[in-house]
Amino acid sequence: VLFQRFLPLGRALLLRKMGTHWRALLSCMLAHAVHVLAAPPAEAQQIVRWPASDDHEDGEVMSSDHTPIVMMHGMGDFAKNPLGMVPLRKRISKNAGAYVHSVELCSKPGQLENCSTEDQSNGFFMTMDAQVDQFARVVRADPQLANGFHAIGFSQGNTVIRGYIHRYNSPPVKRFVSMHGVMMGVAGLPQCPTNVTGLGVVCRTVDWIVGHAGAYTSFVQNRLAQANYYRDPTDLATYRANGHFLPYINNEVKGKENATYVSNFKMLEKLVLVMAEGDTMVHPKESEHFGYFKDGSRTELVSMKEAPWYTEDWFGLRSLDEAGKVIMHSTQGNHLRFTESFLDQMVSDYLTTEASRPIILQV
Repeated sequence: VLFQRFLPLGRALLLRKMGTHWRALLSCMLAHAVHVLAAPPAEAQQIVRWPASDDHEDGEVMSSDHTPIVMMHGMGDFAKNPLGMVPLRKRISKNAGAYVHSVELCSKPGQLENCSTEDQSNGFFMTMDAQVDQFARVVRADPQLANGFHAIGFSQGNTVIRGYIHRYNSPPVKRFVSMHGVMMGVAGLPQCPTNVTGLGVVCRTVDWIVGHAGAYTSFVQNRLAQANYYRDPTDLATYRANGHFLPYINNEVKGKENATYVSNFKMLEKLVLVMAEGDTMVHPKESEHFGYFKDGSRTELVSMKEAPWYTEDWFGLRSLDEAGKVIMHSTQGNHLRFTESFLDQMVSDYLTTEASRPIILQV
């Protein structure tokens, strides 16, 4: 999958910039990456590692009167990761007393699950627009989500959820918990998890292509998800003219503002923003709290409430905050490094709905 998607990009650039031998070498590297991507991932910042617990293996809620929950993983991860997303889903389900759907991003629009290799590679090579569209297909096809759901995302997965809220929100997201989410974009492409089995070569290839082609070229914007939320504070004109996805859901492209994006966002019951205090993946980390660099600077920061997207209410953030619906938390340490107790608190405080007793399937 990765080889088929990435070869046209590599070939075009290499024909222009490099010789036949280098092209063959890169093709071999990519083919190797395809072979090992399906292997279980090792420890990495971008992937949530979660120990399987006997206490949460049994009693996963499959049907309940509680509001169901949708999970969206981040870059380099996959929904059926047995070392992270699977035990995490079970823990959240049991603690919330709710059904939890962990979304997979398959390449074919008609395929909604059982595509782990594609699900992992698509975090890089499926555009953010396409990821949002596929997320919408998946949640709309699940009858247990028909009346709405809470959402919890991890890293880039929050960008997908946010895009869904602005563009679809049917069925509606009720409460949205963003765990270290890329809310306002990044001023440098996220640090790729090079120590995950198979992803090192992919990360180095991505870095090379962006460096040689440029993040705002249509070539890269059409092929690399992370480029779709790269917001260069020193070149906002090019970002708004050529960037895909983020400038549009932010309503910062003149003449392309969409009132539906605002009204959909304002429908949230709660928006919970969690920032990692020691984050080295998302730059600046304040993006996780809807802060960012000031226009024209890569050093001077602006907080959410001082930023124009808040004061001018570009996409409904100020309205949501003034209604008392925006809540901020922080965790110690690096990206996606949070404690079990902190996660349990987020689930208890924001993702658990008062309702009748859930039906538990004993397995």
